[in-house]
Amino acid sequence: MDIPMHGKRVGIHLNRKRFKCQSCNKTFYELVSRKDEKRKMTKQLIEYIARES
Repeated sequence: MDIPMHGKRVGIHLNRKRFKCQSCNKTFYELVSRKDEKRKMTKQLIEYIARES
């Protein structure tokens, strides 16, 4: 999710690469700098919510 535009919700679909570690066999996704790692929203939306609260 991202900040609202013209009073409507905005969703973002990401196509990220998935990798597998050859030594430990764990899988992980490519990092996205604008997305918060703990939530399914952008850092910009988190700041917007804090400002509006």
